[in-house]
Amino acid sequence: MLTFQVMLVSWWGLFIFSDVETWTFEQFFVLVAQSVAFFGMCVALFPPVDDADNTFESHRRPFLLLLTLSAVLDAVQAAQFGKLFSPFLYPLFIVQLPALALLAMWIRSHRFQIVVAVYLSLAVAFWAFLGRHVVG
Repeated sequence: MLTFQVMLVSWWGLFIFSDVETWTFEQFFVLVAQSVAFFGMCVALFPPVDDADNTFESHRRPFLLLLTLSAVLDAVQAAQFGKLFSPFLYPLFIVQLPALALLAMWIRSHRFQIVVAVYLSLAVAFWAFLGRHVVG
């Protein structure tokens, strides 16, 4: 669910760039890299191989690393277009994703993994529905 939410909110946010007529190589590179990170997250969740060790635990670190990368690239993209502080709470929101994903890479507690997944899902939903419009 979190992957779907992150991808949906990111792609919805990309609509503001539809008016950009001239893209630099760096801006386009970040857009492509973010798309590749999203694809990698999906492959980490549903790998195409049939093997005995095909559990989320065996793909947890690559997934969380790609989630971290996608959040960092989102912040880089916002900075490239001068929207890093628009809305002003965006930096506080975006820093949660990589911070908690990196913690979840190293803390193996199943309970902690569940708390992080639920918290990030709620945080992304809050940001999508209220944070950008009401609070920001």
